[in-house]
Amino acid sequence: METFDLAASDAEREALGTILSHAFGFPLAEVPIWFERAGAENIYAWRSDDAVAGGLITIPMGQFFGGRSVPTTGIAGVGSRATLAPCASCIRAYGSSSRPSRRTCVIDPKWPFVSCP
Repeated sequence: METFDLAASDAEREALGTILSHAFGFPLAEVPIWFERAGAENIYAWRSDDAVAGGLITIPMGQFFGGRSVPTTGIAGVGSRATLAPCASCIRAYGSSSRPSRRTCVIDPKWPFVSCP
């Protein structure tokens, strides 16, 4: 069973922190800084079979319409332990390599086309 809700415990936040540090390539020691800045009320965990499989951080915001602030939410720090291997065929279907490249690629405004000089 899959659920998505606030990261309810220190253990869940620790598991999510490991996922996010891997996804964004920052040291595990910096996870508490991320979570402290975000606030516990903004850290969400995606659970699959009672294990943390990913999650995200929300950012409470607002936009002004007609002189009034309307609440909105930004999404940040999205990470998943799921592999992207199943996406390789989709990537190849657009003519891109599914293998890592050391070349710098430029994303065309008409995505999904990518230009790699």
